[in-house]
Amino acid sequence: MKIIYKNEYDTAEFDKERYLESLKRYGTVDEEEFEKAIKEKIECYPTPHVSVLVRAGVNLIQEEEGARKYLEEHPIEGIGFERLRRIGE
Repeated sequence: MKIIYKNEYDTAEFDKERYLESLKRYGTVDEEEFEKAIKEKIECYPTPHVSVLVRAGVNLIQEEEGARKYLEEHPIEGIGFERLRRIGE
């Protein structure tokens, strides 16, 4: 899968393991949830914009402070961070 950065000419090959390791630098990531999210993103977006992966990353990092820091270091225009809330289990 390729990911798009600024436009369709600015693409790169997606490295799932590298993405997982980068998320783990910010906090705990459940690997089952990670695999499920990546599979879903590949099915929905064959060539996703990098913002899709940043949004997924924010949701996958289990600690609020880590998710906030990840978003601050990977800004996306039009998306802000108010509060992370986990629902379930």
